[in-house]
Amino acid sequence: IERPSALGGIFESRRSKITAILVGSIALGFTIGLTAFLVMPRSDRDKDRDLANYNTTDATSEGRSSAPNKTPNTTPNKTPTLPFLKLDTNYKTLEEAEAGFDEAVAKGEFDDAQKALDQAQKLAPESLSAQEKQGLLHHLKGDSDSALRVLSEVLQKSPRHLPALFDRAFIYFAQGKFKKAQLDYTLINAIEPGNENALLGLALCKLRTGETEAGLSTLSKITAENPNNMLAHRAAGEEFLKAGDYERAVSAFSRALDSSSSDAEILALRARAYLLGGNKDKAVADYAEAISLNSKPEWKADLEVARSQP
Repeated sequence: IERPSALGGIFESRRSKITAILVGSIALGFTIGLTAFLVMPRSDRDKDRDLANYNTTDATSEGRSSAPNKTPNTTPNKTPTLPFLKLDTNYKTLEEAEAGFDEAVAKGEFDDAQKALDQAQKLAPESLSAQEKQGLLHHLKGDSDSALRVLSEVLQKSPRHLPALFDRAFIYFAQGKFKKAQLDYTLINAIEPGNENALLGLALCKLRTGETEAGLSTLSKITAENPNNMLAHRAAGEEFLKAGDYERAVSAFSRALDSSSSDAEILALRARAYLLGGNKDKAVADYAEAISLNSKPEWKADLEVARSQP
């Protein structure tokens, strides 16, 4: 079975508006996936624009911080003039420009997203929020090196800027630089203890670097606080599946499905756990349901394998 996604969420979740763009595929699940943008609703981002309190959902994606930073907005009172910027937009405020950016990214219209950012930077040249979005846009367009450079510049100016920390951690994770990603997630957790998205990223980094028990312990901490965290249950299930502990894998995937009963990829994962654990009938049922939701050729092949078992 093709491994479904799982970071994205950390990142389906950081900016829930565009999780569809940010779904990837990684061994532990890239559902924490191109979700650096994915894990956070824009309205909450706006609250934390300059010192940024970024929670994931994750992604936190499903959510930013419940306790936004109280640092006052640093947007300049006067609008500077940059005559060399030819803009096709007509945004009057930084908030409008950033909203235009979010909308354009959600549609995959990166040129329009850049125009919105140009306008945002014209309205507020010192806005860390606009600079962080510029880094994110570089990554979405495939230029991760430029993205990391911009995000690091933001963090030099404001080391506690959570959106930039989340973005950089996600990019490091996507590049396979799990130790660097782990450092950023650890810093986020220090700034905002108990942030589910940071803990999820931290757990995945530990699992990726062979710290299996520590990773599972962190996932257990997440689910103890929030039994409905589908991403944590799924990540645990994938690790149990990898370790050959099919009974616990089935249990974890079932808990994930309690929160997302129509997730085809989790159904396919549970089907695989059932099949490898010797439960042919339940494997066939899960594969059939997954295929009814998303008719992937590989799942059809797996279904035939399941049906052929004695």
